[in-house]
Amino acid sequence: MLTKLKHIGEDSIRFSSISDLLAPLPGLSLSSNGMANAFKGKIGLQSYNTVDGVLQLFDYDVPNEVVLTKDNLEEAHWMVIVVEGQIDFMVGDRTYVISRGCSAVFKAKDYQIKLLGSKVKYLLYNLEGLIERAELCLDEFSLGGYRLTNEMQVKVADILFAPKSIPRPTEWLSNQLQQLLLGLMEKCREAKESPYCSDRMLGIALAAEKLIIEQYLDNVNIYQRAKELGTNENTLKKAFRHHFGIGMAKLRNQLRVEEAKKLLIYTNMTVRDVAFKSGFESEGAMVKNFSYVTNMKPKEFRKKYKL
Repeated sequence: MLTKLKHIGEDSIRFSSISDLLAPLPGLSLSSNGMANAFKGKIGLQSYNTVDGVLQLFDYDVPNEVVLTKDNLEEAHWMVIVVEGQIDFMVGDRTYVISRGCSAVFKAKDYQIKLLGSKVKYLLYNLEGLIERAELCLDEFSLGGYRLTNEMQVKVADILFAPKSIPRPTEWLSNQLQQLLLGLMEKCREAKESPYCSDRMLGIALAAEKLIIEQYLDNVNIYQRAKELGTNENTLKKAFRHHFGIGMAKLRNQLRVEEAKKLLIYTNMTVRDVAFKSGFESEGAMVKNFSYVTNMKPKEFRKKYKL
């Protein structure tokens, strides 16, 4: 057994070692390799050695929305980087919506993971060893979600497509992760200098997020949303992106895609009808957003997951 995740209301998920079935990342020092059959799909987990601990690569392929809890022995700083799909990390009363190309740093002992169905892949790393070795101070680091810069995305790609021969793979991987964390810390410093970092701007962003989640099927434009919240379009857009690392329209469309997934799995509605039922203005708009989030067209998704 490699690790354990607990599904809400169900027993723990246990990973069986199947190193001969999951191809490891080339060049890196593999610690463990396993898979679990769960939720009518599969969950893969690979762990790679670093100087400061292990980097975990989770690979989910499940059709339905699933909420998992992770129980750790002690509180720690964590860095998560999504490389495919979208995932929600729920820490206390805070939710980090992290999509492809985004990262989050948070501090917690226990947290929940919400899978929105289909394919999701992300890297997870306990930062405590790195923080101690590199003598980093995270006291002023604003924990939360960040969009990776192009330079940081290159670092992530280097990890996922590492050279087949690396002289000291554990040291190399530790250095890549350290550079990623330093990049996030720099983004944090820049964000703190932003006029959108105030408690008022956070309140506007959180209120907007709540409204989007409640009304994602409605066609409410940014002007109407800003007026409802007592601000202007420019302030609302920048405050929302500053605190969530994602645009309002993108979040709304991601929620619509999740609604479309359920309709594709549980009904026999046509793709066109699914598009309008899930809030999209046209079938083409749904196909474009659906393909971006899931890397599959709606018909392919239905063929794979239809009950």
